[in-house]
Amino acid sequence: MLMLALLLSSSAGFAQNELKLRRLHMYRDGAAILEYSGLMSTRQARYQMTLPAQAVAAGIQVRLTEREKLVNYQVHQLEKEKLEALGSLLDLLKANVGQNVTIEAFEGRESVGYSGELLSVHPAAEMVFLRTGTAVEAIPVKSIQHLAGGKALQTGAMVKHFDRVLTVYLTGDFADLNTTILIPASDFSSDARYLLDFDKEKTEMSLDLSITAPFALEDMEVLYYNHPYEVSEVSAFSSQAAFRFTGVSIPANTRTNFQVLSAEVPLALSDEVAVPAWEPGDQTLTSKTTGKRYLSLTNGSNMDWFSSAIYERKGMSLGHIPANLPEIPKKTTVRMEYGPSPYILTDNARLVKVKKRAVDLNGMRYDSYLYVGRIEIRNTSLEAGRVRVVKQCVPDTRRNYWFANQYLDLKAKTKQEVQKLEYEVKVEANDVAFYSYRYELLIPSDN
Repeated sequence: MLMLALLLSSSAGFAQNELKLRRLHMYRDGAAILEYSGLMSTRQARYQMTLPAQAVAAGIQVRLTEREKLVNYQVHQLEKEKLEALGSLLDLLKANVGQNVTIEAFEGRESVGYSGELLSVHPAAEMVFLRTGTAVEAIPVKSIQHLAGGKALQTGAMVKHFDRVLTVYLTGDFADLNTTILIPASDFSSDARYLLDFDKEKTEMSLDLSITAPFALEDMEVLYYNHPYEVSEVSAFSSQAAFRFTGVSIPANTRTNFQVLSAEVPLALSDEVAVPAWEPGDQTLTSKTTGKRYLSLTNGSNMDWFSSAIYERKGMSLGHIPANLPEIPKKTTVRMEYGPSPYILTDNARLVKVKKRAVDLNGMRYDSYLYVGRIEIRNTSLEAGRVRVVKQCVPDTRRNYWFANQYLDLKAKTKQEVQKLEYEVKVEANDVAFYSYRYELLIPSDN
């Protein structure tokens, strides 16, 4: 947690404030906004907040409920000195340069003692030099066993370091004034994914979120935004969170998982086979097409589903659906491709008649092509099912094609001008269904 120090000028009064870190605004790309808020009660005061290493100075905002109050703030470096214990013999020697010390060292099998003034020590020194009464003794650092001295022996060192500090200056009397400080931060990470569980009595969708924070958070409210962070969002502070949850504690540098959403999901699996159209000049007039399986999901929860990876559990095993869950507003349904279908469709057609005739369509002459076709629908699965067949009769890229007549021996369909035929067929397990069709194409004649 961040420390908040309240520094008052010599003429200012002192009052305890309740400003502390209360919310974490988390973004998909690892950026975050730390929201400090609370009551501030003071006069002619300034307070300083030590910023964490992950804080981003650009975009910091300080807000007061009373907007007529004048607020000035800046980010600067504050120099501090801290007494640190010396961790090695070489550091101890460097800290006592110029002092009279006694060094005991081993030379061969014997211990020899030296007393004198310790001369300058290089940071990478292998030898130290001691000025005695009449000479300078060179002593290998590795041979030193004991070091003693008088009151001047230093066992610690003052180390300077710099902290980034946010200083807020207040002018006038602030009595229980609500203050909010928004500080952008980096080095957070998050991962949100959906789990579609087929093993429940009713299919259930859960949203799992994992968050890793660079420092510990205690009893936080976390707001998660499933889009990248932008600096403008700090000043506007108008982003719509995907969801929020309270009372969250996250250890430092530890992946923490949360289950945010769990709701029953009405769904339907459907199979569809799209068959291309025949064009004049096509000599093969035979095509084989594999169907696709689609999954329709209905969002019956109270939140809008955002786009994220979706996994499935079926037979207690995880398998990745080959798509991300698209954005689905609540109370709506979306269809996504789920995988290959067990239906294979073979379309055979023949050109039975070509007739050149004049047709009264804007005074143009058209050639009439009459096709007769047969569709074979094979079900390779062990379960009976239904498949929707979409037969494209007129290529979308050819604007001058008209579909004139259709004749189907299926569900008593009538003649109509359409561009595709759609019908649903039930096929038993490991069985084949056959259906016939006939249509006429009117194509602008070259004659």
